[in-house]
Formats: sequence, structure tokens, C-alpha cells
Amino acid sequence: MTVRRLRFDPLAVEEMEAAADHYRDIDPRLKERFVGTLGLALGLLRRFPRSGTLVTSHLRKYALKGFPYQLIYHDDVDKQCIIVFAFAHHSRRPGHWGPRV
Repeated sequence: MTVRRLRFDPLAVEEMEAAADHYRDIDPRLKERFVGTLGLALGLLRRFPRSGTLVTSHLRKYALKGFPYQLIYHDDVDKQCIIVFAFAHHSRRPGHWGPRV
């Protein structure tokens, strides 16, 4: 089994940081739980890149457990990496991240 490297669109990083800041403002322990859950999800995708549900022929989404967010990503088999294009809140307009892909 090949463990994939991770690459992130800069806007996806901003979205993750904004979510972490939001949870920190509510309660620092909630931020810790959020960051831990996000880390587990990314680790899972590195090992099992097809864990997410197909969105298009080349994009997948993976929902975080216990938080209303999903990772939008592509498994680049040739480069052996996962490219995270967006970190989307479930209530946000579906496909808002489309231009990044």
C-alpha cells in the first residue's frame, strides 16, 4: 500500500484555518477535537484515497465525522498524492469550489 502525500489549494487551507478559529472561539477543547478529527480524516485519505464518495469523474468528497464539513479532493495516482481543493461547510452552496479544480 502506498501512502499518498498531501497537497492543498491555498483557499482550502484558509477554510480549514477559519473553521479551527471558529471552534477555538467557542471552546479551545472543541478546536482540539476538530483538529484531531481533521488529522484523522487526512490520514485515512492518505492510506485509502478512494474512501470518499465520487462527486465527478475525478473528484471525491469525504465528510468529517462529528463536524459539518467535507474535504473535496483528487487522488493524483501518477504523482502519488492527494490534492485537497476545498474544505466545504455542508450548508455552503454546493460546488462553490468548482473554479479551483
